[in-house]
Amino acid sequence: MTGRVNTGTKEEPILIRQALPIVPTWGDILNNASQSYRRGEPLHCDGGYIKTHHAQSMPEVLEAMRELEQRDAHLFIDLNVGGGSLGRHQDEVDVWYWQLQGETLWELGRLEACFHLYEGDLLYIPKNLEHKVTSLSPRSGVSFSKGEVLK
Repeated sequence: MTGRVNTGTKEEPILIRQALPIVPTWGDILNNASQSYRRGEPLHCDGGYIKTHHAQSMPEVLEAMRELEQRDAHLFIDLNVGGGSLGRHQDEVDVWYWQLQGETLWELGRLEACFHLYEGDLLYIPKNLEHKVTSLSPRSGVSFSKGEVLK
């Protein structure tokens, strides 16, 4: 990413294409999930997707956390093409989502807006904005926030 991203509170979603173009490989991503499991950290599995905590053990993710001035990083792996990994939901804090591998479609509630994310894209979702994420291919990504809120 060139320059700093303004991470202050915003009212509307922001999509930045290829904001973080150097993404971890599938091997790095699966290794991170495996290491989390071996350390006894919770792995959340539901309907074809896996969520881990501590994605910052990948150097690219740690660098992105610093750039975005965020404290938490959760890795999502979704092999359920066409599925909505978490269904419609909203988060209690602002979230930055970095598409690592694959493609997803983000549907944003009251705005009736859709964003098609590709590898390297970064999407900002304001707190309490209802959204649904649908995998268009096997995919992985990282959600960043300033505090633990993802369920």
